[in-house]
Amino acid sequence: MPYFMVGKHKLEAGKIIFPLEGRSGALYDKMTGGRPLYFMKAASSIATHGDPIIAPEGRDALSCSLHLAIALGKRCRSIKRGKMRDKVLGLGLVLDVTDERMLKRLKAGSLPWDEAKSRDSFCPISEFVSLDDLEDESSIHIYMERNGKEIIDREVKGVMEDVEASISEISRELTLYPGDIVAFLKVGDVGMVEVGDLLEGGASQIATMSHEIVAEGKK
Repeated sequence: MPYFMVGKHKLEAGKIIFPLEGRSGALYDKMTGGRPLYFMKAASSIATHGDPIIAPEGRDALSCSLHLAIALGKRCRSIKRGKMRDKVLGLGLVLDVTDERMLKRLKAGSLPWDEAKSRDSFCPISEFVSLDDLEDESSIHIYMERNGKEIIDREVKGVMEDVEASISEISRELTLYPGDIVAFLKVGDVGMVEVGDLLEGGASQIATMSHEIVAEGKK
């Protein structure tokens, strides 16, 4: 089974959840009843530090976005704000890799997004760091480079407030278990990537991540 690291501890990966952004306004409330929306990736889509991101044969329109994420260490269901900290095992970085042409076709047919979002290697992750090991969990500096050129450089503040808001919403709809990962905050867009690109990033004391885009069959 796929796994990830929290410090020196190995944890079997569960589901990876990405809350959707732009959730506001009367139309949204009418469509969803105010419930949170999200998509998920399978544990098999995880790629750990140094693993390649595999571009499927004939797919040359891959995009990436960078997210802050938490790993759950305890079961969560309908958790209220202020009751979250002891449920969080660690904080890390996650890349959301998307086959943009496939996603456009799936959206046009009102079909699930799995084929565009949840292929092998389409969810690279960093090592996760315990909140107790962070010098300042309220302010985290995050960066990402593509081929040595900086494309994301951001200071994120109020991290636990974002965690509390995201998990309290999602856990009303979906039970979360140890090993589940929630990409609770989108940090920025990496943009379109090509075979041969090298993505490298990190955040404060959170372990760095490094992933090369390779063609299918060339890993």
